[in-house]
Amino acid sequence: MNGIRSAALLLLAGVGTTAVAADYTYVQADWIAAGDIDRSGLNSGFTEEYDGFAAEGAISLLPAVFVQARYDDLEGERGGDARFLQLGAGLNHDLGQYASLVVDYDLALDIYALASYEDIDADGASGDGLGVSGGLRWHPVPALEINPSVGYVDYDELDDSTATLSGFRYALRGLFQVSPHIALSAAYQVTALDLDLAARETDLDFEKEFRLGVRYYFTVQE
Repeated sequence: MNGIRSAALLLLAGVGTTAVAADYTYVQADWIAAGDIDRSGLNSGFTEEYDGFAAEGAISLLPAVFVQARYDDLEGERGGDARFLQLGAGLNHDLGQYASLVVDYDLALDIYALASYEDIDADGASGDGLGVSGGLRWHPVPALEINPSVGYVDYDELDDSTATLSGFRYALRGLFQVSPHIALSAAYQVTALDLDLAARETDLDFEKEFRLGVRYYFTVQE
């Protein structure tokens, strides 16, 4: 009970304070608690549940330039494993600075865009390609961050095959600051891929993915 009260006080204490800047230098580990692989039109179109883990890190090189790396390892309950690798460079910009021109309010809102090299290994099929993504990092109060994002990836032709794979990735993540360096994370993600098998198209979707994680910031978060 005391822990819940302390968390509530930490959250409420941030209301009305000066806006905080999004930090692009961190490492994060995620437990992928649940997800569904949907192979509509492929292998009789069955759905398979999975779990796994993920690791992510970013480094701010300049005030508006950062690099990011991410690795996801998924294990299906029937052996349908998948691994994703993303290596990218991005730009970020503070949108909150424009809010003060309209209203008397400190808005902590960052927008970012990322161009990335992407690699996939799923069900024994592998390929690589390029991706683009973007999102918002909003702090309604200093202790809480809300991070919606969307991206597109094109793996082109899979290795040893004429099949092509591409699609979209959608995610919504929340982060709650529990100490000056540590935040707890919860996220929901969908990766909707289209697999073109020459004569026909089918879906390879990673749906209803729920993640819990811990992020460590190398600089103090106020």
